[in-house]
Amino acid sequence: MKNIPPDVAAVLAAGIGDDGLMQRFQMTVWPDAPMTWKNIDRCPDAWAKGVAYKALERLANLCAADVEAESDDDDQDSLPFLHFDSDAQRLFDSWRADLEARLLTGEEHPAVESHLAKYRSLIPSLALISHILDGGVGPVDATSLRKPRNQTDKTDISIFCQSCQCHCGGFSGFRRRR
Repeated sequence: MKNIPPDVAAVLAAGIGDDGLMQRFQMTVWPDAPMTWKNIDRCPDAWAKGVAYKALERLANLCAADVEAESDDDDQDSLPFLHFDSDAQRLFDSWRADLEARLLTGEEHPAVESHLAKYRSLIPSLALISHILDGGVGPVDATSLRKPRNQTDKTDISIFCQSCQCHCGGFSGFRRRR
């Protein structure tokens, strides 16, 4: 934690004044130090750049009607929303049961525990983004939870979040209490 400002380090170390800052870094990764160095000098991936721009453009121009989002009929100011379909809800509930069990063990540092608790919304958020970017309409299906992150990596969203959880310990400087 030598590169972390003292006020942030105090929050991480003791939970004193914890305002939720660390918990906002849900997808932070902490790289393993490489054993060797290799110079890589190449042009940016034009295909990946195009995909990213199209994704951002789709999200910027999205309307609730485009994805058949529902609204709370009783509240005209409510935000539109999508649900999981029944298969996706079962997958999410199973994943969340494992997360909740982990949070209840008391093995994690309080700052890490608080960080991991934010994953309750991270998985559905990633599934929703995947669903919308794939042109999905209506309820978010199980495919959006199982979707690979890219063409070469067939890791699904829950495995990706497990990886983020592992990196959380390196980022915060804390590991399990055991």
